[in-house]
Amino acid sequence: MKRSLFVIVACGALACEAPPAAPVVSPVPPAPARTLPVEAAQVPVTLERRGAIVSARDVAVSATVSGRVALVAVERGQAVRAGDVLAVLRIEDLDFAHAAADAQLRQLSSRLAGAGRPEAVPAVVAARTAFEVSADALRRAEALAERGSVSQQDLLRARAAEASARASLDAAVADARALLAQVHEARVVVSQRRAAQREATLRAPFDGVVFERLVSAGDVVLAGAPLVRLVDPDALRVRLDLTRDEAARVEPAARVWIQGAGGRRFEARLSRWAPGFAGAVQLRAVEADVTPQTPFFGGERVRVDVETTELEALWRVPAPAVDSRQGAALVQVLTPAGLDARLLEVVRVEEGGALLVRGGLREGERVAVRPTQLAAGQQVTP
Repeated sequence: MKRSLFVIVACGALACEAPPAAPVVSPVPPAPARTLPVEAAQVPVTLERRGAIVSARDVAVSATVSGRVALVAVERGQAVRAGDVLAVLRIEDLDFAHAAADAQLRQLSSRLAGAGRPEAVPAVVAARTAFEVSADALRRAEALAERGSVSQQDLLRARAAEASARASLDAAVADARALLAQVHEARVVVSQRRAAQREATLRAPFDGVVFERLVSAGDVVLAGAPLVRLVDPDALRVRLDLTRDEAARVEPAARVWIQGAGGRRFEARLSRWAPGFAGAVQLRAVEADVTPQTPFFGGERVRVDVETTELEALWRVPAPAVDSRQGAALVQVLTPAGLDARLLEVVRVEEGGALLVRGGLREGERVAVRPTQLAAGQQVTP
């Protein structure tokens, strides 16, 4: 009887114990957020084109003589100064030809003995002396013959000697003139050989950068063959083509935005137009100057956005509110329900850093600064 009572009392005690209280959850206050307004903007429509960075001074340095390449002293991308050696040719026949021409010149010059005109050539001087002696002898013989003091035979011999001396003088003068002509020709040949030896060393015609190396040591090249391509990095420009319809929508000095690999971007203006349209599809080449400070190099292919006369409604989003992702912009737009994450198409980045985006926003909306620190849908206090 006592045992039963104990069990009942115990069970009653357990039945009377109160259940544990549920934890009290306090509401999370909205997080503060700094927001900025988006602005509607009317901006010119742009044409996206592919262009090339070219140089106003783009030269293929070519050989003026034929030979074998002995040395290429530069590599692609190397900066050079005017006069720097680019390549050297080895011309086996040239050295022999120059030595032969030089020897011939020395031999001919020795016969002139420094004379610069036919009358001063030693052979002519000797022939003239002999002629003057024979002419004087003839004059004396003729004077004696008038007085009957010399025989007719002696007079004839004097006349023959004078005629022979005159002929020898004329021949010596002719030979001297021919010798002077030969010396002049030999000097020209020697000068040409020396010039060819100098031209076997190719030098940079101006300060620039090696854009292309076209030969290697050991190659045989002909006169006129290009060896190195050199460009002036301080005279770069971007070149692209426009169709007739596109050209009609573009102002002569329209703005262009040049974009290379890695997000490199530069703003310029069109500065040169080809005189007309060319080719089967009637394209017109246009150019814009690229300043030396821009991170582009000759030959690079780039994207070019060309400003047109047409306008498009876009949205201007402040840079601090944007998380850029490969041509798109992730923004957190403040709504009554919290932050709304939106991925927008980026049309252009303005000079101050603001982004021009297409669609996805409405008048009066605000975007949160540093949106990546907040979650989409999170309650915020503007």
